[in-house]
Amino acid sequence: MNRSRDLQFESVANIRDLGGILSKDGRKIKDRLLIRSSELSRLDEEEAKILYEDIGVKTVFDFRSRYEAMRAPDVIGEGVRLIPNEIATNESFGVRRDEETMKELDRIMKQLRESDDEELALEFMRHFYRSFAISDFSLRQYGKFLHYVLDHEDPVLWHCSMGKDRCGVGTVLVLELLGVDREDIIEDYLYTNEIYGIKDTGYASGFEIADRSYIAAFYDEVFKAYGDLASFFEQMNISERDRVLFRERALV
Repeated sequence: MNRSRDLQFESVANIRDLGGILSKDGRKIKDRLLIRSSELSRLDEEEAKILYEDIGVKTVFDFRSRYEAMRAPDVIGEGVRLIPNEIATNESFGVRRDEETMKELDRIMKQLRESDDEELALEFMRHFYRSFAISDFSLRQYGKFLHYVLDHEDPVLWHCSMGKDRCGVGTVLVLELLGVDREDIIEDYLYTNEIYGIKDTGYASGFEIADRSYIAAFYDEVFKAYGDLASFFEQMNISERDRVLFRERALV
């Protein structure tokens, strides 16, 4: 299958190398260049050596909130740059691109506090994913991350808590920039479920699962708001030339 490679660490779940994924033009992503992960708070000494010395990760982007990062700080190697880059917090939606969508998200959140309804959990997550496309805050933060990836040649790792939602969307954007087939991108997003052994939805797993309807909601909102991916990336000041140069550097 055309998807990322599970590094199978014992101390960190869902840590995957995008190396080897094929683009639509038949080239593949270089190994040990682009790494996605869950949080690194439990990274042990042996696997830290593999990550920071053998693989050579020099920069870590933490997509978690300040509270999450403070509660479970990452284990960072000597000389490695940690960049706090929260994607979605309570303050994320202070500037709202689509007021009605954000009001709906607020409504669902209030209902969730009083219910354990499975469909409501799924609906919440779909709106959460839509917010990544319409929140000015999230766009700025994803843009900051993508520009770093575009401008630097050293291996970079990005993560959230489970390596699923915020990290998942970030990975979708990287793979779109590299010209990977969209169905392959979605299948790689869903690979998280196999790694964690999550099979069924439900109130609890609705928050834990990587569901096709979640990432579809993100894509739908992008196309609704911007028309296409190229226009969406332009909102983050990423041009077609930037994409071409990135592919020349990251694909072999």
